[in-house]
Amino acid sequence: MARMISVRTALAIVLGAICALLVALLYVTDQQVTNAAEQAAAEAGRTTSYRLAEQMRESSEDLTTMVRLYVSTGEERYRQYFEQILAIRNGTAPRPKDYDASFWSRALAHGTAGVQYDPPKSLDQLMREAHFTDDEFAMLNASREISDGLAQIETEVIHSVQALALKPDDAAHAARAQPLYQRLVGPEYFDYKSRIMQAVERFITLVDQRTLARVQDLRVRHNELLRMQIALKWAPRGRGSGQGDGRWRGPCVPGVA
Repeated sequence: MARMISVRTALAIVLGAICALLVALLYVTDQQVTNAAEQAAAEAGRTTSYRLAEQMRESSEDLTTMVRLYVSTGEERYRQYFEQILAIRNGTAPRPKDYDASFWSRALAHGTAGVQYDPPKSLDQLMREAHFTDDEFAMLNASREISDGLAQIETEVIHSVQALALKPDDAAHAARAQPLYQRLVGPEYFDYKSRIMQAVERFITLVDQRTLARVQDLRVRHNELLRMQIALKWAPRGRGSGQGDGRWRGPCVPGVA
């Protein structure tokens, strides 16, 4: 015959089981919060990586736009914009707030008066703060170095135009600047552009592979924690007397009515 257990002992067992379930549930909930924060950080890192890649790509395109406009028209503001783009990228000039892909399109339309600036911060520094892997950093840095090489060609063209000492937008300027403009649309120039974009695309592929794997791991972990949480919440019901009304009647202890 089963040994009789006092009501006090049975109650202690029940309370102990409840406490254990609560502790386990709190632990799982804490892990869910941590996992959610890590997943948000991973998604944010993924977005930052894409933004930096786009900034590298866009800075190269903006430099091309400004140098071609300067050679075509001789207007000084285009040369100034060209030099400012390089200085911002190299961290030697203040970085505009909201420095997005459309910034220089807006500047061309409306100028830069009223623009607010943050302290200088180079693209290299932004890359280091993003905690890229060595391979990712090397690939995006390679695109920057190629772009710097192209910028040297563009700077040489600008100096050559300055040496002509022509008035902007007159017929003589267009005729004499045309040979210089050809350097900006020739095979060498487009080879540089292609290499820049290829390096950026390889960088994006590396980041995509790493961050996507991390996000997927965290999603799997989230689902595991959710299943654990559900199981803990339903554990008391599974230990009921089996009468089917879903109420918890405590553990089945021999000798206790």
